[in-house]
Amino acid sequence: MVEEWWRMRTKQLLGRLGNQLSQWPISHQIVLLLAAGTMVIAIASGFVVRKLEQEHLSDRLREQSITTFSILSTTSIEAIIREDKQLLNTIVERYIGTLPDVFSVSIENEKHQVLAQWQSPDKNPEHALLTYEQPVFFNGAVLGNMRLQLNPDPHYVNAEEHVAKLRWFILGILLTLTMIVVVGINLLAIRPVQLIHSRLLDLSKGDVFSKLDVSCSKELGRLSESVQIMAGVFRDQRQRQIDLHKAKQKAEAANKSKGEFLANMSHEIRTPMNGILGTLELLGDTPLNGMQKEYTKTIRVSGESLLGIICDILDFSKIDEGKLELDPEPFDLRATIEDILVLLGNAAREKKLELLLHYPLELPHWFEGDSIRIRQIITNLLGNAIKFTSAGHALLKVAISSTGRNNAAISISVEDTGIGIPENQVAHIFDKFTQVDASTTRNFGGTGLGLAISKQLATMMGGDVQVTSQNGRGSTFSFSMILPYAAEQEEKPVSYTALKGARILVVDDHEINREILQEQLTKWDVKAKSVESAEEALEVMQQAVAAGIPYEIALLDYRMPEINGEVLARKIKADKSLHATQLVMLSSVAGRSEAKRMRSAGFSAFLLKPVRQFYLLETLKTVLKTRLEKGEKDTLRLHKEVECTLDDNNILQKASQSKQVLLVEDNLINQKVAVKILQKHDCQVEVACNGKEAVEVLKGNQFDIIFMDCQMPEMDGYEATAAIRKQENNIRHTPIIAMTANAMKGDREKCLAAGMDDYLAKPIDKNRLQATLDKWGS
Repeated sequence: MVEEWWRMRTKQLLGRLGNQLSQWPISHQIVLLLAAGTMVIAIASGFVVRKLEQEHLSDRLREQSITTFSILSTTSIEAIIREDKQLLNTIVERYIGTLPDVFSVSIENEKHQVLAQWQSPDKNPEHALLTYEQPVFFNGAVLGNMRLQLNPDPHYVNAEEHVAKLRWFILGILLTLTMIVVVGINLLAIRPVQLIHSRLLDLSKGDVFSKLDVSCSKELGRLSESVQIMAGVFRDQRQRQIDLHKAKQKAEAANKSKGEFLANMSHEIRTPMNGILGTLELLGDTPLNGMQKEYTKTIRVSGESLLGIICDILDFSKIDEGKLELDPEPFDLRATIEDILVLLGNAAREKKLELLLHYPLELPHWFEGDSIRIRQIITNLLGNAIKFTSAGHALLKVAISSTGRNNAAISISVEDTGIGIPENQVAHIFDKFTQVDASTTRNFGGTGLGLAISKQLATMMGGDVQVTSQNGRGSTFSFSMILPYAAEQEEKPVSYTALKGARILVVDDHEINREILQEQLTKWDVKAKSVESAEEALEVMQQAVAAGIPYEIALLDYRMPEINGEVLARKIKADKSLHATQLVMLSSVAGRSEAKRMRSAGFSAFLLKPVRQFYLLETLKTVLKTRLEKGEKDTLRLHKEVECTLDDNNILQKASQSKQVLLVEDNLINQKVAVKILQKHDCQVEVACNGKEAVEVLKGNQFDIIFMDCQMPEMDGYEATAAIRKQENNIRHTPIIAMTANAMKGDREKCLAAGMDDYLAKPIDKNRLQATLDKWGS
């Protein structure tokens, strides 16, 4: 612990010393560095000289010991043999006493008995002693041993004095050289650098006119010239900055005008579009002959296409300016996707395409995200798949993997069997205003913005849009995003116990559709089997009857080669052994108007593809229950019964009955459209032509909901909302919903900040209007 403390303490002190030294001027740092180097060199030189002196002294003493042992051995062998101690002592004293470095001598026989011993009376035994030993031989035999101790202390003293003098001499020379070097560096380098530094500081403060006069080396002279050139560059940059500032002010003014123009354009376009599409919706509910319905449909499709193009352009403008923001809220991903499939179902049916969804039952449904933008991406990808596919299918697959406790990585792929994309065009498919075929003779139109917008929206959601394609064989677009789970939304458990153990046969020539239905039924604990043709279906059903385990329900596709679903149904019902099997039609071609013909063919229920998972489940439960009860219900009535049980619109309409609504709208056409639409939702509507009139109406009346336009003469929607809230004085609170053609960034927030409760952008979508009525009218 103590060593660790010292280590940390030393590290801290060294760090502080380093910080202090780094603040010194460079000249002082150079002086300190050279002085430290000089001291190190001087000390190292002293140690080297001392080491050399010591090695020289040690060699000399070793030679002296060898010579002494040689003389003693020669002169004392006879005395050692006779063990004549007196003679040996005499020989030692006579010879050794004259040697200056010898401290003591000892001679022993082979039994280690001392025969002679001498010690100098003049030498200090505390000084360093060097001991040497050597045996005494005679005719190859050991007679004894000699021990010699040397005391070379005077030599050590002399060596230390010599080293000290040499060290001071070297130190003096090095310090002198150091001072010369420091003065030279200061004059030749540090001073010019300081002058250049001072000039650079002047430049940083805006002084671009002062001159720099420095007498120095070529290198620093070039640096001085560079500083002068830099000053000239700064003078030019200052002028450019002034010009850029003026240009920036002009650009900001132009950008502001552009934003105002986009906002105004959005409002001016959406206002008449609301009247066109709303009137068409009302017109569609009136009695029309076939030609009138076809004309109405053409106008509606064209209007929706035009609105889509307008929305793409406006979205692109928002994204391009960084003004598009996401509006996350809890939503049901599966329900959102199924809504899209239903919306695009007619387009797929018109081209006789299979529109398929693979959303595994075990995957969660509820997430926190911008469902409108997610719907926009999926609609774009799936709409393109239908648009560029003339035969086959469009398959939407969903996969979800957790990336953490609260987030999920969602991957949605759209696979089609369409025309595909040439390899040289794949890299540019997401570029703005880019189309695979941009020629004037192309078969498919479009702005070339949909995929670019989808990719940027996906990036905002932490994901991406990618594509793999083979020209002439189809494409697969993959859309990924990161969304948090909507923890406050509880997944409602789906009850499928009524189907447990039921035997159901799937007949469909499309392999992917069979696989999806098989997976769904298996996870509902159904004993399911799938076949690809009518002939195989009849064979399998007859085998099941023979085994005593007939199929209770058969799901039949309408469009199959050779024998279609309707013909197969008549064959099944004509066979007495198979007659008891209940039949359910899954059709991507036939319309609901043909339900009566399906009844005559023997079907118990009739569903249009793509079928919502919940619709399919409830239909199977209802059909199975009917079979068990041995009841008789015609196909059309059974289909309507199932549909009414599941149709959210009917439920919402019941919830919105008898609502008192104030519509504040200055446009006459939009007044008529909004009134008719609201009346269809069982609302009692009163109209105010501007904000001032609305405030007056509310003084003597109460309403359940107020739908407020924003741009109106005399008093706009923001001022009217403020006046209404002031008039209510916190005694009551009437929900005010913005119903406006202002659909740019910040418009929703502006409405909420003015005191409104919700926001609907024109043209008004009937489903969103119904959801708003249900939310605020209760």
